[in-house]
Amino acid sequence: MVHVYKWVEGSLFGILLSFKWTLSITIDRILNFRKICMFAFILSLSLSVLPGEAQFQLADSQVQASKYADAMETYQAIVDTDPALAPYAKIRAATTRALAGDSTGAINELKIIINAHQTGPWVRYAEYELAQMLHKEKRYLEASAHYALAINAEVDLWWMDDIRWAAAENQLEIPDLKNQGLNFFRNMVETTRWYYKRLTAARILKDSDRAEDRIKSALGLLRCRKFDEAKEVAGSIPKTWLTEPHLTRQWEHLSARILIARGMRTEGNNKLKALAEDYPEDTWADTALLYSVISLLSDEQFSEAEHVNAQLIRMYPESTKTADSILRMARAYAKFKKTDEAIKWYRQHIKLFPNDWESPVILLEAGHVYRKAGRDQEAIGMFEQLSTNYPNSSRVADAAFWAGQLLEKNKQKKLAKQQYELSAEKGLTHYYGFRAQEFLVTRFGLSKSKAPSLHITPEASFVRAIPQFKPDPGFALKDLAESDRRFARLKFFAHNGYPEAEWESLYLTESIANHAKPELMYRGIGEGGTAYSAMQWASEKNFEVDENGVQSVKRLRIRYPRPYWEYVKALSEEFDVDPYLILSIARQESTYRPALTSHAGASGVMQLMPRTAKWLADVDSNISRENASNLEMPQHSLRMGTVYIKRMLDRSDGNVIYALASYNAGPGNCDKWRKRNPNQSMEEFVENIPFSETQHYVKNILSHYATYKSIYSK
Repeated sequence: MVHVYKWVEGSLFGILLSFKWTLSITIDRILNFRKICMFAFILSLSLSVLPGEAQFQLADSQVQASKYADAMETYQAIVDTDPALAPYAKIRAATTRALAGDSTGAINELKIIINAHQTGPWVRYAEYELAQMLHKEKRYLEASAHYALAINAEVDLWWMDDIRWAAAENQLEIPDLKNQGLNFFRNMVETTRWYYKRLTAARILKDSDRAEDRIKSALGLLRCRKFDEAKEVAGSIPKTWLTEPHLTRQWEHLSARILIARGMRTEGNNKLKALAEDYPEDTWADTALLYSVISLLSDEQFSEAEHVNAQLIRMYPESTKTADSILRMARAYAKFKKTDEAIKWYRQHIKLFPNDWESPVILLEAGHVYRKAGRDQEAIGMFEQLSTNYPNSSRVADAAFWAGQLLEKNKQKKLAKQQYELSAEKGLTHYYGFRAQEFLVTRFGLSKSKAPSLHITPEASFVRAIPQFKPDPGFALKDLAESDRRFARLKFFAHNGYPEAEWESLYLTESIANHAKPELMYRGIGEGGTAYSAMQWASEKNFEVDENGVQSVKRLRIRYPRPYWEYVKALSEEFDVDPYLILSIARQESTYRPALTSHAGASGVMQLMPRTAKWLADVDSNISRENASNLEMPQHSLRMGTVYIKRMLDRSDGNVIYALASYNAGPGNCDKWRKRNPNQSMEEFVENIPFSETQHYVKNILSHYATYKSIYSK
């Protein structure tokens, strides 16, 4: 394999007048004219406004190759020639010095940088790198102060979670701060949605010298289904630690849960119920009853579970555990098609918890229970109750669509049209709202010019855009980057997958409040490559949302940005895949985050598994080894994801639904589902996808795709 690294200057196809760019390409990949033209086009889009970009890339590659002396020299050259990148180059030089073995020198350099720069996006980045080095040198107290300065931000952005974790681990090493660190992991065990974070936090707590922490650790391990490990932790708690009555009861609660986990359900359930009856004022009592219900339902002991639920309602009528238990009861009955019993418990939940955030979801579920039982009028009643009682709920689009389906089935066409109109009105960003829009065009004569079609299948549109707004006035990140070096840096860092992008983004978001055109800032940050941070910040600040929760088109274009747009458009032309479909997949897979890695190991903007990337490089000449080996670089990930979805589209004869199902669940599974019922409609295929994850995946991407088509003119 031959690689070429050089400066390129001059004119290329009359397009490029003057540029500097580092090339890293495989010669045999660009032999045909079409690829040469595409390559030239991409280069033309990459004109730099920062003279040190190529050197920065070179230095980074030198670090990856362990050529630390060369890298430090290159970073120093940036300091001398590019003021905009100089502070970051200094930080990089210091971290490279640490990699070379000179931690003391690196620490001193970072301190000099921090003292020399009182403001700027690089300051907190330098504080973080300094904290990491000090922690590694076991200078924990010093490190703690710098961690605190690094995470001192107005909004908790997603990428700062790992920094907070590192700061908490550092606190565990400081006697006076150890409890603060433990508080972080206590909260993590109880609140995180991430399996491995809960598991790791639980394992940290098991070494605590407090009974409460070890009990919490064991309960966290149970939630992670580490039953033997949970039993071991519970057994490690000395009886002498259980000096207070509440600690004894917590330990008894844990013991009962472990009995249930090990299959001794009757004994465990009896123990939980006894604890709740003997100590009804205990903060663990309602939790004990909830887990008793969960255990009983898993054994299909419905009558006994009903009895415990009645006890929960009587003793704790306002507890969230009671609400959870009632909902589990309803869903268990629904699973076994016990319609009236399920509806009884759904209604009980609505009666006791009318203001619960899940109430619209519960009414929707109840409507579907009636619908699947063939009780159409009762189902319509539930769907309409949702729309009436919760008019601002995001579930109105779903409920109105299904009410329209049932009304149409019962030949009440006028009423069906009204429901479809309501669904489309409320349904921007929602799958069923776009399905309703499709029906309004194909079945009720809505002008196609008002609702442009999407090429979802060779035969039909399937979902249709809802263009409620004036055309996008246009936004050119390139123009913004040329006038504001901050955005030029952001774009450069983000497009190369460098961590500096998020620090630059943080500094930019904090200046939005004082900017004359906040929308311009939000879009610049999002389309520059840190879209999810822009989305989080806009959500925290409630930007462009009215008192009813309705979002303006300005807010929608922040939620559905066009990051890496120039490159996405180039890929679209090269592989004949709609650029908005590419972005829709990226949104669903990672919300455009190149640094995101799933617990299964998928990484990058398009969340490809390393083995999938390697396979693509083996079988498709459009993918190089370099593409496959660096999944966190957005351009590599986007290219591989586009090539992969193109392959799925080709084998599905252009059917986007089959291609998306294949992308998520594998083409073999999709083929099996198609063969199982070859005469089913596309509607039936989507609704009958047996993998719930894949069904949601297909629906979500179709809704993203239609949303993009609704809020952008081209």
